[in-house]
Order: sequence, then C-alpha cells, then structure tokens
Amino acid sequence: MDLPNPISVQEIANQFGAKIIGDSNLDITGINEIHHVRAGDLTFVDHPKYYKSALASAATVVLIDREAACPIGKALLVVGQPFEVYNALVKRFHPWQPIRFPTSHDAIIGEGTHIEPGAIIGPNVRIGRDCLIQANAYIGEYSELGDRVIVQPGAIIGGD
Repeated sequence: MDLPNPISVQEIANQFGAKIIGDSNLDITGINEIHHVRAGDLTFVDHPKYYKSALASAATVVLIDREAACPIGKALLVVGQPFEVYNALVKRFHPWQPIRFPTSHDAIIGEGTHIEPGAIIGPNVRIGRDCLIQANAYIGEYSELGDRVIVQPGAIIGGD
C-alpha cells in the first residue's frame, strides 16, 4: 500500500518507542508484507527464520524484534512486537470503512465487467476489464482483481 505522504523513520520510531539501526533520515513511502515490498516500503519480521529474507528484501525499513546488522541504505526499527506496530500503521493508513452500497462509489470497475445481483464490492476496490463477479460474491476493501477474472457465487475475497 502506498502512503498518501512520505513519513520519516524517526517519526515512526518516536511514535512506537523503536530503536533505529541504520539510516535514520529515510522516508517511508509505502507499507507492505514481505512478498510485496519495493524500495521505500516498510515491512516487518518477527521470526529468526525470516530475518535474512526480510533484511535482503527491497524494503527500505524493517520492523524487527531484535537488533541485527543493518544493510546499507536501510533502517531497522527494533520493537518488541513488530507485527503489532505494522498492524497499527496499516489501520492508520487504511482505516476500516463500512459498506453502504452494493458497489462502493469509489470502486474502479473495468470496462466489460459484469457484476451479478447480490454481489458486494467494497471501498477502494479495483476490478479489471472483462471480469465476471457472480451473485452474492464479496470483494472486500482495497482488493485488486486483474483482467478476465471470474469470481464464483458466494466467494469471499479480501476478508479477514
């Protein structure tokens, strides 16, 4: 997820009482899970099995639960519960929005896509071209579907 405005590593450290290892002058431009990160993103790691992959990822900032050697050009934010901090940031920048209409007014629906009766399309959803969303399917907030996707009746995408 992209942030609406960059946020400094120092600001996050101050907010959550994190120790900074590495470059404290970096800005965070996005928040993503480890398998979706890119330069500018913040991610988290809270298990030794995944330290190496998190530190070697494209993420610029890593929330981590113990001190470690910081790769050049990155920052580590050491906190006791990295996932809790990550989750708090996600909720801050992607707050829950109630569904008020079967298809949210800010959903982006591609040309040629058909949505059957009873389907729910949540806020900030993006659906590609020529898709079929069948009856009573649920596409939760911030979900993204590509082109020519078929979502079967009663399917749930983007639920907790």
